[in-house]
Amino acid sequence: YALLQEGYWQDRKYFANDFRFEYRCDGLNQRTKDFCKELKSLSYTIVSVHIRRGDYLTCDCPQDFAGICTPKYYENAFQYISSNIEKPLFVFFSDDSNFVREEFHLPNMIVVDWNKGEDSWQDMYLMSQCKAMILANSTFSFWAAQNNKNKPVVLCPTKWNNLLNPQITMPGWIEVPSV
Repeated sequence: YALLQEGYWQDRKYFANDFRFEYRCDGLNQRTKDFCKELKSLSYTIVSVHIRRGDYLTCDCPQDFAGICTPKYYENAFQYISSNIEKPLFVFFSDDSNFVREEFHLPNMIVVDWNKGEDSWQDMYLMSQCKAMILANSTFSFWAAQNNKNKPVVLCPTKWNNLLNPQITMPGWIEVPSV
């Protein structure tokens, strides 16, 4: 019960491994629709990369989430993808797109920065359309991966927070170290 109150809804003990929900695509804004169509036309393997910062930096307990999705975590994930997936195109999703542009300099990357506020769910939809995914320690990342019908390669952190040990990693997902 305490986990539910705290919001760890992605713990496997609360649902079947194949639990998914359907998006109502009629609510997508035009830019998201156009971008989705563009991604499908490319000859790249589209890889979503989720970077969560916002509330993890400003909450009362940032130490609860610190040291998990470190620069080394993302470096290890990029290396794995580049070694195992042909022609990856990294598509970044974040609540801090300026940080992404400052910190990441891959030659084959795009930053999605137009879905804000009530449109944020559209980033989750776009992430769920990708063939590979690099997750943050975030429920948002988790549900994007869980609702991806493409059977993607999913890379995730080895732990999701510094307090509890919820069973979040799904069968077949690849855990990536942060050190």
